[in-house]
Amino acid sequence: MAVPSSTTLPNWIGAVLHNKGEDFIRKLGTQQIRVYQINGRALSNLVVSGEVPLSPTIFNSQMFTSAQAGASVSWRPLGTVGINTNTIGIAKNALHPSASMLMIDYFLSKDAQLIRRGLATAPGARMSRSRTNRPASST
Repeated sequence: MAVPSSTTLPNWIGAVLHNKGEDFIRKLGTQQIRVYQINGRALSNLVVSGEVPLSPTIFNSQMFTSAQAGASVSWRPLGTVGINTNTIGIAKNALHPSASMLMIDYFLSKDAQLIRRGLATAPGARMSRSRTNRPASST
């Protein structure tokens, strides 16, 4: 098993620690996990080529793109799946703040998410603004 040295590694370890606990992390530490000084896409390429058998930190979009190109790979969620959230914002002194807001509205629209999903650059998970898709409040 292998993991990249990018920010994905501490994010993944934090998610596992939160969901499985410290004892699980300590047991995981006894495994022969190799940390590669490369980014996630480069590690995905090592999995695709067969040089690395698996990685728990590979993004589904990377495996989808590789499979579409003919690689014999797939992606499976391992229990609780951590996510990376993307952000979008407007510069404080933007020349055209109204145009920026329109662009943000478009980026967050269902149409734009479907385009992103089709390009396999990201999963495009925000498909609905329905309250039923949100987790229950803890308060």
